[in-house]
Amino acid sequence: MTNSRKLKQMYSNMKYRCLNPKNPGYPRYGARGIKICQEWLDSYNSFYEWAFKNGYNEVLSIDRIDNDGDYTPENCQFITKEENHRKGKKTISEWNEFKKTPQKQVIFNVTEADHLALKLEATRRKMTMRDFIMYCVRRITNG
Repeated sequence: MTNSRKLKQMYSNMKYRCLNPKNPGYPRYGARGIKICQEWLDSYNSFYEWAFKNGYNEVLSIDRIDNDGDYTPENCQFITKEENHRKGKKTISEWNEFKKTPQKQVIFNVTEADHLALKLEATRRKMTMRDFIMYCVRRITNG
């Protein structure tokens, strides 16, 4: 087995995002129900073998093809950071559609964990929840 600290760190980060409620990424992963397949949870070697059979190299990062799906061999691939960044951006038509969404609907579409994270950040910024959400929406729609 080739020594790959970066792959081992990727594996650890994936587990912490999904399993540790104290991890900053947990609201976007574990709290949303994103899981890691049992085969990978049970064995780093299994993840390691899958990674190298599926094009892993140190300049790539793991990506879930279906963003709402779990970390499984069928739903994961390796892509560059640039591809991952582009994948996360919405098209102009998607943002225009988002802008038409009533504010109440946007608020109700966040999970309980997301709501707590928003509330904590609003408090940290000394803003009301409504003002903070509007601030976020403005940043999203103008970004």
